Amino acid sequence: IIPISFTASAHKTWTDVSPRVSLQYHPNADSMIYATLSQGFKSGGFAAEPATVKDATTALNPETATNYEIGFKNDFFDHHARLNMAAYYTSYHNLQVQRFGPPLNQPTQFGRFQTVNAPDEEMKGVEAEAIVRPAPGLTLDASYSYLEATFSKFIYVDSAGTAVNLHGTSLLRAPKNKVTAAADYTLDGPFNGAWDFHYEWRY
Repeated sequence: IIPISFTASAHKTWTDVSPRVSLQYHPNADSMIYATLSQGFKSGGFAAEPATVKDATTALNPETATNYEIGFKNDFFDHHARLNMAAYYTSYHNLQVQRFGPPLNQPTQFGRFQTVNAPDEEMKGVEAEAIVRPAPGLTLDASYSYLEATFSKFIYVDSAGTAVNLHGTSLLRAPKNKVTAAADYTLDGPFNGAWDFHYEWRY
């Protein structure tokens, strides 16, 4: 489908130290408040489907991320209920972004995968989870998360040289709202076994 053939060789090595610092405070036996600062790293690499020798031998920069998070975890009713909440802010650098399609100014060409580094992104959101055990063998679980994930600085240039400013555009696979609910029920079964029933709903 894509009549391109060439030989190329490239090699590169990356190393990283990603620290994490977390402070916890327990006001009582059933509660915990925390604050965390952590860094993350994803190795650099090379394009999965290069169309030219230059694409094949030009290395992608590694991804780095710095995350700030605060939250609390509380147990209630003699450990029959729990509420967890967290708020976070993450700063990304050099996110490895992949696009499939034809060059932006040549829409009739067959598409190909293009992997590039997006210089800066930011993500911020909140998460909440509630777990309740109202009866023996029954556990109910619900969670909600809100996320804003956007490109802070990203001029995307396709293989034909067309530049598009994606500042403020949402990241892929980063839904703004996410809700889950689940129920688990366990019954005693024969031969010292158990019957486990699980229902889960996601939005």
